Amino acid sequence: MKHKLLSALMLVALSVLLASPSYAQGKVYVGYCDSSIADDKNGLIGGVSGNDVDIDLAIRIPQNLLASYAGCQVAAVNLGLPNVKTFPSSVKGWVRTSRDGANLAEGTKSGLKPGWCPISMKKPYVITGQEEELWVGVTYHQASKISFVSFAGETDPNGAWSCKNGKWTDFSANKWGSLSIEAIVEGNVPTHNLTLISAGCKDTYVKLGSSFTVTGSIKNQATSTAVRPKIRYAINGGEAREYTIPVTLAYHESADFSFDISTEGMTEEGECDVRLELVWGDGTPDDHPGDNVYSVAVQLVKELYYRKMVVEEGTGAWCGFCVVGIVGLREMKKNYPDRFIGIAVHDGDSYTVSSYDSWFVSQIGDEGLPSCLINRDGNVGYPSEAELKAFYKNMPSVADADIQVQASVTGKKITFESTTRFFKPAKNADYRVAFVVLENQLPITQKNYYADNVKGEMGGFEKLERDCHIYVDDVARGVYPSIQGTKGALPSTVERATDYKYTYTATLPTYKKSENVEVVALLLNGKTGEIVQAAKTSEIYDFNAEWPEGITPTLSAIDSEPSNSYDLTGRKVSRPQRGQLFIQGRKIQLKR
Repeated sequence: MKHKLLSALMLVALSVLLASPSYAQGKVYVGYCDSSIADDKNGLIGGVSGNDVDIDLAIRIPQNLLASYAGCQVAAVNLGLPNVKTFPSSVKGWVRTSRDGANLAEGTKSGLKPGWCPISMKKPYVITGQEEELWVGVTYHQASKISFVSFAGETDPNGAWSCKNGKWTDFSANKWGSLSIEAIVEGNVPTHNLTLISAGCKDTYVKLGSSFTVTGSIKNQATSTAVRPKIRYAINGGEAREYTIPVTLAYHESADFSFDISTEGMTEEGECDVRLELVWGDGTPDDHPGDNVYSVAVQLVKELYYRKMVVEEGTGAWCGFCVVGIVGLREMKKNYPDRFIGIAVHDGDSYTVSSYDSWFVSQIGDEGLPSCLINRDGNVGYPSEAELKAFYKNMPSVADADIQVQASVTGKKITFESTTRFFKPAKNADYRVAFVVLENQLPITQKNYYADNVKGEMGGFEKLERDCHIYVDDVARGVYPSIQGTKGALPSTVERATDYKYTYTATLPTYKKSENVEVVALLLNGKTGEIVQAAKTSEIYDFNAEWPEGITPTLSAIDSEPSNSYDLTGRKVSRPQRGQLFIQGRKIQLKR
């Protein structure tokens, strides 16, 4: 009995030991560069280089990364210097609780040389764990136009700040990495601490029955190696599930994660709350579980609209570099046929539409061709395949509205009809509709500056002549009623999931082959000029077409199925089909 009691007490003591946080006197390096330095300088970087200027470099450590170091002290600032010849005479390291606040700890170092340069604080800064943020950085005077900045490791939005003569710049958007700056933290530091740094969903709204993606990043804040850590997640307080992150993280390393959550079987609209918890892969407890939990939320809806990417690309037969845009639009159309619409706005050649061309040139300013407008978001882009793909991947997938388009030709007139549905109600809105007629497979003699492979590969143009005879697609042949649409095309007050129709008839533009003609409808925000949504159709009903003898096409608003029905070639069919016998919301009935 005595031995059994002793064994039980030992088990209790062991379980308490395992459950207790494991801290130890030591030193950790807190930053974002993964403790690495660039091999060489990153070049003369605007906002960092210059003659006779004062420079600050800094990283921001948010509260969720500070809490586990409460009671420890920032003893030094560690600055990583690349292999360059010229350095400032000295550099000051500092710690602040706001970017432009006073230095709460500082120290100076001279005799700089390549490698890690620890700058000891005269009086270390003691971390309370209650700080909203901590800024750790260096200040130096740059006498000549030099730059010894090192960006390395993962790019973090907190890890790439610089200031020249009082003006701060965030370099994280450049994806060069993070500054080689670290806080050297000493004291009773945790030895078993993972941190869930961030988490979120790309989309705010999710259609019931589909999946949504949760993304985020984690960091190993302690000295133990983390093998295949897990995200434990639960939806609306339900049963917990797990996603394993397939990484091994040594001390101070970070990783991103991404996984899908299905809404299959869920039927109710409303907020979906997802609670995330980061846990160790081996099941051992975390020293500081307070920074392991995150909540994200999405709105579940029954009806959802996916946004199209519309690229209006300026081009011309005379423009040898414009083959970049020809390739860019072609590849995007091939890879993303359901969500990409390209419009080639020609300048200075036989396919120029003067009103469209003049407007486009006014929008791009001094940029010249090739250039493009993407969803008319106010920026001028470059229509290369790489840049268009990058925009597409970062573009929000959900749109505020949906639009459908139909068109028919009678004599020399073309009639457009759009049907728009809105995701959310709106008042005092200014939504407009513009229609663009496109034609594909148009012959052209194109200047080609990529001929003979002088500039590398360009979608096959490197194998063509300098003046090459090709066929171009997506050529704008006309835009109606105007490029910016017409105010009042849609009501100023719109309701959710309600159809709003708009019809416009215009003179049919010049084209070569009717089978190559397409129509695009652009839903525009009249207040901003932005393209909210778009649609395209190649099914254009032609009342001028020849029909089999004795058959006359008529438009009918009947709801019942016609007794004698024919497709658009005059062939008899057993029952009507959408796209064949439905035009502008009405049935086409072919009668003898």
